Amino acid sequence: APETVDGALGDPRSDVFGLGALLLRLAAAKLPSALTPEDGGHDPALPPTLDPVIRRCLEIDPQKRYPSASVLILDLDLWLQ
Repeated sequence: APETVDGALGDPRSDVFGLGALLLRLAAAKLPSALTPEDGGHDPALPPTLDPVIRRCLEIDPQKRYPSASVLILDLDLWLQ
């Protein structure tokens, strides 16, 4: 997660960033740096309903991410349905 690059301690939001990076890699074969916020709000390589979930995971500001993986799971469950 970006906040841990300088040696700062992470928290559950840091883990959410890592999970978001993994989801992006699996779903679109991309790295977080390839996902730009100015691309119209949707990456065509991602399913439209999964895109906002991954974007929230990959927010640079930890306060804008899911607070924990258990909260993220709720949105992933909705996507799977």
